[in-house]
Amino acid sequence: MELASHAAEEYRTRAESRQDKANRYAGRLRVLVPSRKIVSYAVIGLAVFDPTIAVILVPLTVALVPTTLLQSYLSRLLHRERLAVMHCERILLRIDGDWIGDGDTGQQFQPADELFAEDLDVFGRGSLFQFLSTARTEVGGERLAH
Repeated sequence: MELASHAAEEYRTRAESRQDKANRYAGRLRVLVPSRKIVSYAVIGLAVFDPTIAVILVPLTVALVPTTLLQSYLSRLLHRERLAVMHCERILLRIDGDWIGDGDTGQQFQPADELFAEDLDVFGRGSLFQFLSTARTEVGGERLAH
């Protein structure tokens, strides 16, 4: 049992670390998105109402490119960190024994012609497939099933 508690502590630490990173990225996005909107509105306003002020319009337009790229980059990082937190939480559920009902059951792989397939609990709710599967794609699930 000591190994399970050590593993659980390790995954709790990983989840907290990844959650901290996700919170930092979300904080940066909370600052960046409104500033990008303000710059966008300024560019549109100047272009519509006074396009002769190219001295201001050009730098503002140029500033939109890196801020848009930075927002996209931070959004991807935030998404990756949230996925990592979810992964750690799923592993913690397995360690604690609360995994039943969470995840793909693999019921679509249950062979219809096998006489004892249901008795073996290879596929279905609370099955070996559901316990082992961390697949996120259909191909990954098929690979595990076979």
